Amino acid sequence: MALAGMNDARIVPALERAAHDPDPGVRTITAWALGEIGAPRAADVLHRLALYDGDVYTRLKAIEALAGMADACDVVTTLVEAIQDESAEVRQRASTVLAELGDASALEPLRNLVRYGERPEIRGAAVAALRGLHETRAVKTLHEALNDRDRGVRLQAVKALGTVGGAAAVDALQCALTDREVEVRLAAVSALRDLKQNRM
Repeated sequence: MALAGMNDARIVPALERAAHDPDPGVRTITAWALGEIGAPRAADVLHRLALYDGDVYTRLKAIEALAGMADACDVVTTLVEAIQDESAEVRQRASTVLAELGDASALEPLRNLVRYGERPEIRGAAVAALRGLHETRAVKTLHEALNDRDRGVRLQAVKALGTVGGAAAVDALQCALTDREVEVRLAAVSALRDLKQNRM
């Protein structure tokens, strides 16, 4: 813990060794310490921990640490990859951090995940991240997601369209009013109502 309190990039090599500790608790604390330091080499270690560590909590802490290193190389790429994690917690955290960063460079890789992600939970997490970006350029992809075979993905797409807004989003939400699932139709009604209220 003494190392973690020293905001000095010179200690990154020591923490890099700690990132290989057999105990997941040590690796989790190491991820936090690396985020506090914020050196470019720290981002490289966090990339590995966020994507490949065997412990869910270590991956979560590494993603949180990367949130404070938006200027570091490949942070967005790492977070987009983390959306494909097997853990729902990790996928949600990566999606949330991407939305908080608001980096438009995430738009295209997220679009690809929505369109080509093999698992519905991955497609849903990508839709949630697009929602947080508030990018009108995402509306076409979100409209396409209304045809996803998974109800959860369609529901996320409706919510995202309600957040992004705009005329194209309204058109897409009208299509969602005919969805085969009542939950999706209800969400579309709520989204249209919210859009109307926001215009007033």
